[in-house]
Amino acid sequence: MEYPSTKELKEIFNYSNGYLHWNIKPSFKTNVGSIAGAKNVTGYWQISYKSKKYKAHRLIWLWHGFDLTDEIDHIDGNKLNNNIENIRAVNKNQNQWNAKIRSDNKSGVKGVLWHNRDKKWVVSIRLFGKAKHFGYHNDLEFAELVAIEARNKYHGIYARNQ
Repeated sequence: MEYPSTKELKEIFNYSNGYLHWNIKPSFKTNVGSIAGAKNVTGYWQISYKSKKYKAHRLIWLWHGFDLTDEIDHIDGNKLNNNIENIRAVNKNQNQWNAKIRSDNKSGVKGVLWHNRDKKWVVSIRLFGKAKHFGYHNDLEFAELVAIEARNKYHGIYARNQ
């Protein structure tokens, strides 16, 4: 997708507290100074401009003069928190490492699943597209500690432990 330049974005918008505000009157219903965009169906703040839809965090990143990489991550996991201090450029792996626990997770612990045959908890994290295993454990709380330690060691600042 083609994005406006930083110079163009600064002409169109003003940034304040995680929101872009219109410097221009883009439509009959929109006033100068109003917050640009709205929440879309996937939970991101989205801005429409010249018949194109942009995710606000990507425009904010560009507005601040940073290069646009493949992915921009919300550090706290909140898709609506577009404060510049809460977004960062990441690769696909780093973005996945910072993902929240999956909704279909049955253990309630990220990276821990029940192995039915052995009747034990298994700790496994993803590392560059491959599963890395950290053993079978009798105790869920211990398995959680192992998973947290593994994420902190291998995912570093991108580890999300809740």
